[in-house]
Amino acid sequence: MLRPLLTALCLTAPTLAAAGERFTHTYEMRVGGLRLASAAVAGVAEGNRYAVNANLAASGIVDVFTDGSFEAEVRGTWDGNGTFTPERFSQTGNWRGEERRLDLTYAAGTPVSAVYTPERDPDDDPIPTLSKQTGTIDFLTAVMTLTYPGTMEEICSRAFDAFTFTKRTRIEMSQGPGESCVATYRNIDPETMRAKDPDTYTVELRPMEGNIYEVSRLVGPTDFGRAIISRTN
Repeated sequence: MLRPLLTALCLTAPTLAAAGERFTHTYEMRVGGLRLASAAVAGVAEGNRYAVNANLAASGIVDVFTDGSFEAEVRGTWDGNGTFTPERFSQTGNWRGEERRLDLTYAAGTPVSAVYTPERDPDDDPIPTLSKQTGTIDFLTAVMTLTYPGTMEEICSRAFDAFTFTKRTRIEMSQGPGESCVATYRNIDPETMRAKDPDTYTVELRPMEGNIYEVSRLVGPTDFGRAIISRTN
């Protein structure tokens, strides 16, 4: 239960007001009215490079039942606007005292190496064919792509495929009511590329300067009730 919630918590992570600005943001996630997880995200985009680190942890009632924690980082290149291309991504999770690590290496926009430590169990989901994942990005780079500041029209027109080792998802944004976008989220079979039925989420925006906005909150359904992911600083 915890891992997908922590991953979802990252969807409202960093924003950059200007190239070269370093940031540290904090977030919390509530599902069905209960506080389940919190996150701290820090990073920078400068020159033609970007770097992001995320630390997530169970909190509230979930912390009673699990010692789950999650850390991730990504390094890559960017075009000075809203296009981010990963080169190396890693994540480390501590689940009931056992540390697990994933390292993804990219070349020309394609994941070319996936290393999971310790070795995965034989009954785990198989690793998809990496060469079929060309053009995908890791979830932290997806965060940068989704939340990079821009006009409302720019933010609400973004789309990308994210690949997280065994899962592939497609997020397509469109204009929502007021100061918001609608994010359509689809699971994609990473071998056949067939899309499953979509879910929709509300991505709430708040103004920065002039006509520039940033993402402040994500609201949508989960198997456990309505999720609200909010920035807390």
